[in-house]
Amino acid sequence: KEHPTISFLKNTQSPKKDSPQKGTYYVQITSSKQVIDTNHDSFKKTGEKIIREKLNTTSAYKYRYLIGSFSSKEEAQNVLQKVKKSGFPDAIIIEKR
Repeated sequence: KEHPTISFLKNTQSPKKDSPQKGTYYVQITSSKQVIDTNHDSFKKTGEKIIREKLNTTSAYKYRYLIGSFSSKEEAQNVLQKVKKSGFPDAIIIEKR
């Protein structure tokens, strides 16, 4: 039997503008097993744009929700305090390298 030929195309698309950038700080407000709409009312209380990131993991939590792209940890810390007061007391700062 002959097998069909498979050709691969190089992805020339630029990364999504909502994709987290490496080398910066983010405030992770939550993680989830299922997709949550980033326009959900609870997220709106933060007053910030939410980025949903799909995780490449075997863990039960497949998505995390981030705010930011901060060049310094201090900037992220300021937003973290506001986010915690808006209903996300377990929010943390992460650094993408």
